[in-house]
Amino acid sequence: MSSPRAIPQRGADAYSLVEVIIAIVLIAFILAPTFAVLKIGNRLATSARLETLASQIITTQVENLRSQTYSSIKSEYLDKPQPVDITNLATEGFTDLPTNFTVQAAFTVLEPFGDGNPPYGKAEALITVSYVDAFGKTKTPSTYVRLSERGLSDYVFAGF
Repeated sequence: MSSPRAIPQRGADAYSLVEVIIAIVLIAFILAPTFAVLKIGNRLATSARLETLASQIITTQVENLRSQTYSSIKSEYLDKPQPVDITNLATEGFTDLPTNFTVQAAFTVLEPFGDGNPPYGKAEALITVSYVDAFGKTKTPSTYVRLSERGLSDYVFAGF
């Protein structure tokens, strides 16, 4: 006589539908907050990149003003209605920007420009960059620049 074969029980080696659904729900509860945190982290990194880019644009404009003569500053900026759009960012090397940056400067004449002899002419410029960050908020960092016929005296960043 042959020995009786063991009959395998049905479904003993598999998971039931309820176990699979519970596992999927648990994984969803674990992964959903992870993806939310990653999304926020990505937006924060994008905002930081845009803020750095705005700072670089402002610094570039300060250096552009520093490199110009005061007669050119007077004719290009001081004699025009304020504020003045001061740059085309593409010509400055800022191309393929992730958002639209607007750069303006408002010049205020503190002392009339003379003939290069004392008292020297002085002006102040408020350079502002406007852009929309990754969270949809409009940011407007700026810097004050003091100019005189003798050169750039100082600048102060504000709004960062």
